[in-house]
Amino acid sequence: MSTTTTRLRDPRYPLMHDATALIEVDDVDRPGERQAFQVLDVSVSGISFGIPHAVNGIEPDRTITGAMLRVGSCAIRGHLVLRHISGEGGWQGLVCGGLFYPDEYEDQERLMSLLAGLGAALRS
Repeated sequence: MSTTTTRLRDPRYPLMHDATALIEVDDVDRPGERQAFQVLDVSVSGISFGIPHAVNGIEPDRTITGAMLRVGSCAIRGHLVLRHISGEGGWQGLVCGGLFYPDEYEDQERLMSLLAGLGAALRS
């Protein structure tokens, strides 16, 4: 596994082969239900995830509150600000990219711990 660096110089950690790496959001077509998508990579503020096809409510310039980033047993609450959707990136569908903002201080701490762990795994 290797990292890439964003224009902001934050390392992005690939997760596309980790089936436990998911972003969960409310389903706008089915109130009270959630939908989960595979996380492709994550950084200190950014995230990309794959969707199999266009999904109602997943569109550029949209803010999604109540999101949950899950990687293994780590769960981080936050909100997404979707920036782009494209058919590129080696994913068998569409790739969504945006900013992920943890909701609380504890969520920020969990994100930083997750990233530190991913970085350590790359170095070993």
